Amino acid sequence: SIICNSDFAMEKSLLYHTWLMNISNALENIRKQNELKIVVNRLDKLSASDGLTGVLNRHGFFRYAKNAVSDCITKKCKMAIIYFDLDSLKFINDNFGHEEGDAAIKAVADTIVGECRKEDLCARFGGDEFVFLGVNYSEERALEFCNTINKKLEKFNASSNRPYKVMTSHGYYIFTLQESGQLSEFINIADSRMYKNKYEKKKQSSLNINE
Repeated sequence: SIICNSDFAMEKSLLYHTWLMNISNALENIRKQNELKIVVNRLDKLSASDGLTGVLNRHGFFRYAKNAVSDCITKKCKMAIIYFDLDSLKFINDNFGHEEGDAAIKAVADTIVGECRKEDLCARFGGDEFVFLGVNYSEERALEFCNTINKKLEKFNASSNRPYKVMTSHGYYIFTLQESGQLSEFINIADSRMYKNKYEKKKQSSLNINE
């Protein structure tokens, strides 16, 4: 307040006036740089997240997975990739509209995120596909996670009063990474196992109808 409210030194010294202007300009530049950093961080988060669900998108998943992968390579801990796919999205879209389809997608995302720990990752990989990366996971824990998601979705269906059910098919793979490049390969394995699970569910459904 002394600098701002006193005009004595400014009257006596042009040098002081120049110094004061430089300080003012420097403070303004710092303010602009801080605001720019905030905007850049917001844009960076937006570029890594899915607009509908708020979870990571494919690009964001691989970006944030690097740290988890590097840590697990060092510690040689086991990780789990779980691939989820929303069942019957086309049926929901065709019969109840795309808004309901979006609501079903968001319900799956919210359910998975609700079971994530801070070190885990969840991403939307496609229209109705989600990938979960679990750190320090065993076969038993991965199966328990999938069962928990199914139970949570069953509760959602019971309380939502919607004319359709939100269900998922899943496939998982447990691994210890030796190098980060293997992650895409293991995602593909979990993906193929998810399709096997989906096929078996459809086959079982057909058998029940025929009975």
